[in-house]
Amino acid sequence: MHELRRLHPAIERDGEAVGEQVGGGFTDWCRASGLTERESLTLAALLTGATNRKIGRDLGVTERTVKNTLRSVYVKLGVSGRSEAISRTMAHMVGRRIVP
Repeated sequence: MHELRRLHPAIERDGEAVGEQVGGGFTDWCRASGLTERESLTLAALLTGATNRKIGRDLGVTERTVKNTLRSVYVKLGVSGRSEAISRTMAHMVGRRIVP
């Protein structure tokens, strides 16, 4: 998680919301789900409530790249959209293990 904060300044700025919500298991969840580093950073930003535009600015990519990255995240998590991706990730992190 510390590595995610170093790579993604918005996570640090947003009151450590991701760290408080998902804890150290977030990285393991991302790995188990087969997410790339960019997909993991995008999912972490999604958990802070960031818009696609903000995620793009923070990661130095276009909004279109964020949308494409999120599509890939959704496929890998087996979800159909933003809310479901957040819900599944948070459910996993609070102990209700959901197989990726």
